[in-house]
Amino acid sequence: MTIVLTNDDGVNATGIARMRSALLAAGLRVVVVAPAANQSGVSRAATYQNPVRVALTEPEGSPVYSVAGTPVDCVRVALGGGIVADADLVISGINHGSNVGDDTFNSGTVGAAVEAALFGVPAMAISQQSLPGHFNILDPVGVPTAGFGQSAAYGVAVARALLQQPSATRAVVNVNVPAQTAVGLKVTRLGKRFNERNSLKPLAQHGPSTYYLVYGSSDEQPVPYETAEGTDFAAVRDGFVSVTPVSYEHDPNASFNLTGWAKQLIADAASYL
Repeated sequence: MTIVLTNDDGVNATGIARMRSALLAAGLRVVVVAPAANQSGVSRAATYQNPVRVALTEPEGSPVYSVAGTPVDCVRVALGGGIVADADLVISGINHGSNVGDDTFNSGTVGAAVEAALFGVPAMAISQQSLPGHFNILDPVGVPTAGFGQSAAYGVAVARALLQQPSATRAVVNVNVPAQTAVGLKVTRLGKRFNERNSLKPLAQHGPSTYYLVYGSSDEQPVPYETAEGTDFAAVRDGFVSVTPVSYEHDPNASFNLTGWAKQLIADAASYL
């Protein structure tokens, strides 16, 4: 079994290093193909016209490739470029900060997992909440991220479950681990953000130019979010590891019980913890 490991925080980020170590300790083969620099918030941005440089930085044992591009570029060169043509699973993360609800549409972490699903490869995005109750779209500078030990353990468990059962076609499993000690796994749906018109406050005015922090510190300009039971926001708030299956299967005739599949997945994952 071969796993491609990527992220959006960059190849030298702590989260991806912890995930790599945990997967290797579980006896799994891991190939890291990750951005050379931080690519947070780039969603599914890709490099279309210029060549993308890929450098093998650690050739021995578990290879590490540094990619001068986006998370989507990383997945495309790994799977489409033949670097890891035999990949059985793609894992994106561990992200520094949660990726829940509507925020997933902006996430480079989730964007990489989506690209893998479009290649027909099982995919998981995994993110670590920074602080209990903290669901900022963008974490302010200086906010610490909780330790990655717990998220790495849950990541390995879900990865092993994904490798052991048939995957839902073109589906991504979006995993969010709470900052506090987790009380278990829960299948969830994406929650909503409630964006309000005219809610952004100008930061500065210089002549004819006005400056806005469009996704700025949510401590100062919080974007309300949905906390209904069953959402990923509510699950993480309550101390659960949120497991959200998201399908990119567009065939209206396709028949697959995504929720049932996800419930079996977390049952299998729990047996590995």
